[in-house]
Amino acid sequence: MKLRTSLLVAAVTVSGLAASASAAPKAVCNTITDAKGDAVYAALPNNPSLDIISGDVASDKTNLTGVIRVDKLSVPSVQSPMGQSFLVNFSVKGAPDPLFVGARLYPTGNKFVYGYIAVDPVNGLSTRYTLGDATGVVDLDKSELRISVPVAAFAKQAKLNPGAKLSGLTAESSAVVGQGAVPSQSVGPSPRIPLGGLLLPTDDATGKAYIAGTPSCVAVGK
Repeated sequence: MKLRTSLLVAAVTVSGLAASASAAPKAVCNTITDAKGDAVYAALPNNPSLDIISGDVASDKTNLTGVIRVDKLSVPSVQSPMGQSFLVNFSVKGAPDPLFVGARLYPTGNKFVYGYIAVDPVNGLSTRYTLGDATGVVDLDKSELRISVPVAAFAKQAKLNPGAKLSGLTAESSAVVGQGAVPSQSVGPSPRIPLGGLLLPTDDATGKAYIAGTPSCVAVGK
């Protein structure tokens, strides 16, 4: 009887370990965080629509999505009537340059883009170069912006396959105050097109690394 009981306990223990091993990993969330009430430029008051609270980068085999959550998103914004700029930046091992996804909310409409950051060959300044248009969602109910791009779109810059480590996660918000001058632009089959615009940096936040493909609270691609 004791032997039978021992065998039953062992079977239950092994079964429990197997179930634990097969359990899905816990979804990550808020990989970027920031304090509330610090979205200021010079002596201007805090701007809730640009006040970053948290953010994320999440991906699967097909898409990558960057998310920025703010205190109270307003479109248009009384404090930044010419527009608002939001960026999620990250680096990937083996990639020569940091990458980004971004959203610009203008009175005339919204624009979502993706690209990389590199030194301009003409003026020597760190410049954002767009690679193309992304898709995006402006969720006023959640005060959240979601910017999505196919993983393949970054193929020439970095391999974003599941397991790749995305480090140096940051989020930025700025008030758009003018179109500004485009610093430089090369011509040819692969032009380097800067993300222009005159901005007033308002808030920024840093985060921890994310492993591509890890389950997230973010609905990737949506």
